[in-house]
Amino acid sequence: MADLPTISVPGIGSGLDVNGIVQGLIDVRKVPITERNDAKIDSFSNQISAIGSLRSALSDWQKSLFELKLDNSFNQRLVTYGNEAAEEKFTVTGDSTASEGSYDIEVMQTAQAHKLTSDFAIGEFEAVGEGTMDITVGSETYSIEVSASDTLNDVKNKINDIAGASMSASIVKTDTGVHLSLASKETGEANAIEIAVTDVDGVADANGLSRLQYDANYSADMQEVQLAQDAKIKVDGFLEISSATNKFENAIDGVTISVKEAHPPGESDNFNLSLDKESTKEKIQTFVDTYNQVLSVVDNLTFVNRDGSGNKVEDSNSEDNNTALTDEQIAAQKAEREKGTLATDSTVRTMMNQIRATMADAVKTSDGSATSLSVLGLETQSDGSLKIDEGKLDKALNENFDQISEVFSGYDTLDVDGNVISSTPGVADKLNDLVREYEKFGGILQTKSSSFSDSVDKINTEQDKFDEMIGRYEAQLYNQFLYLDKISAQLDSVSSFLEQQLSNLPGVVKDKK
Repeated sequence: MADLPTISVPGIGSGLDVNGIVQGLIDVRKVPITERNDAKIDSFSNQISAIGSLRSALSDWQKSLFELKLDNSFNQRLVTYGNEAAEEKFTVTGDSTASEGSYDIEVMQTAQAHKLTSDFAIGEFEAVGEGTMDITVGSETYSIEVSASDTLNDVKNKINDIAGASMSASIVKTDTGVHLSLASKETGEANAIEIAVTDVDGVADANGLSRLQYDANYSADMQEVQLAQDAKIKVDGFLEISSATNKFENAIDGVTISVKEAHPPGESDNFNLSLDKESTKEKIQTFVDTYNQVLSVVDNLTFVNRDGSGNKVEDSNSEDNNTALTDEQIAAQKAEREKGTLATDSTVRTMMNQIRATMADAVKTSDGSATSLSVLGLETQSDGSLKIDEGKLDKALNENFDQISEVFSGYDTLDVDGNVISSTPGVADKLNDLVREYEKFGGILQTKSSSFSDSVDKINTEQDKFDEMIGRYEAQLYNQFLYLDKISAQLDSVSSFLEQQLSNLPGVVKDKK
């Protein structure tokens, strides 16, 4: 709201307190409207802040709802190893399709990338020989043209430029000269390096560029530093499995085994795969905690029966009170009562009624039984908050884990061909959709908050116009009093003149001082 300029005109001619009179007249018109507008703005601003707090709490709760509505939240697998040393040899992860069970693993060998190094050494600036190198890595073949003046370093650069996607070349300097080192970028037998050389002299020998020729059956002066090798494991003592990498995916359905180091011959380690019930329990606890936080925020924003300190006001005639209050005390207590910022807001009440109704609904699970949250151990307290009955929840986790998943995330009904016939939403599904309509950007609460902001803007605009009108009114008053002051001064002057003239008339007796 705009501040008005201060106008000051003393009552010189009349002796009146013009400033005081004008300010009093201004206040009579300005103060009630300004105070009323300020109160409205404070009310709307408080409601905007309250909705922001509620949306924040709902957002936290919705994160837990989203976790619980996902099928794989209930299909996490817990891996335990027979001993700590097992993880030095391999690690295991299981997805939602993995079956529970124990397995024995022997890492027979790890996967390696093929590596070659030239056995001969030449000068750093010495030409290696002219010709063409056809390098095969896995299923890819690359042709490298080598000129008569190219050194090993030039050859290295050409290999990296042309075949860099599949292999890397480097130079190793020794006391006797430089060597060319080649390494495949992928592990496994299928990614072995083979080099066919067409020397300028057409003869494959240990001279010129032919020295770089290499395949599994022939090598001129290229030495195999590291074998191209698949990883191999043995499952349960007799099932041998190979992989081009150190990762075995779905060798056991839904299980990924990553090998790190080979076991000594004949040794092995075991692991156990089970449902991760503790993770599910933590997700449910987060669901309860974040819901209770929403309830706490709503309670603080919508209470209607508390005293000025925010404490609930007890019935003055209840048996819990040691002494009855007098009528005066009851009246004073009622006068001190407050109500929450959103106490009269039907939107919040409607939302909470919908949430409570959804949580109370039973879900018909795939076995035909109707199961609610309370059956799983999520019990509603007298204040509306949720509390977990550990015994009930643990029993459900241990005896009917699938039922928990269906209650929260729902399930699909399939035909004989595996096609979805129908989908039954779970409690978390329905709550997530419901809360999202209120919490999301452009949702019910944000729209309501925006309407409050629009109201504040409208009031500010009206107040600015009112302040401008008051400014004009103030100027008008000062002009009127200025004119009055001028007339008063003129009348005083006339009065003094007449008094002087009358005093000079014959027969007029002057007062003796």
